Amino acid sequence: YIMNENKYFDCHKEIIKEICIYLNNCANCYDEELHCTKCDSLNCTKFQISKTTKDYFYMEIYSDDINYDLIRIADRNGYKAQFTTENGERMIKFEK
Repeated sequence: YIMNENKYFDCHKEIIKEICIYLNNCANCYDEELHCTKCDSLNCTKFQISKTTKDYFYMEIYSDDINYDLIRIADRNGYKAQFTTENGERMIKFEK
């Protein structure tokens, strides 16, 4: 999947930020000059999130432990997460 120009990304920004923090541990957002973290979840997750609409988005599948945690993040944010196949590729679909 290649993430399309994503006008719907903002519809999911809270859950995407939480997923980004979980997956990247903010390491990609640390600013050496400012000595602090500046979260840019769109930039950090743009290769992991695809096919977004205002109601759902897809992510690549990880290990069982990580997938379980992603499903828990979905639940906390009012999303339903399920495994699916899109264009022959296994994905996790997060749906409001």
